[in-house]
Amino acid sequence: MKKIIYTMFLFSFTNLSFAQWVQCNGPWQGNVNCFTNTGTTVFAGTAGDGIYTSTDDGIKWKPAVLVGLSNNNVRCFLWSGTNLFAGTDGGVFLSTNNGSSWFAVNSGLYNTTVKTLVRLGSSIYAGTNSGFL
Repeated sequence: MKKIIYTMFLFSFTNLSFAQWVQCNGPWQGNVNCFTNTGTTVFAGTAGDGIYTSTDDGIKWKPAVLVGLSNNNVRCFLWSGTNLFAGTDGGVFLSTNNGSSWFAVNSGLYNTTVKTLVRLGSSIYAGTNSGFL
């Protein structure tokens, strides 16, 4: 089954009535749960197939290097400065090098199905199946 992902390009930030959705190419390997970006690189977190990246507005996608990411169901991303966090079904993972390598940051997190991440000041909150920690 061909999967279709749409990217929204805003032509005006002051008048959203001119927004237009444009179909892009993939990533075809998984259902996309979330997106984030840094500069011109877009990261797509998928349901079971890890992370894909695009540097050309979604024309081409490639699997990201997933060294240290032990769970491929990526549900959410969060940037904090130059640190990229990924919430997965196996907890929270941190990359300090734009997604080239990851390590788990789950100390005190007793439910590792992380559905959302948010930063408030210097604190990061993880929304799990059993509440926030």
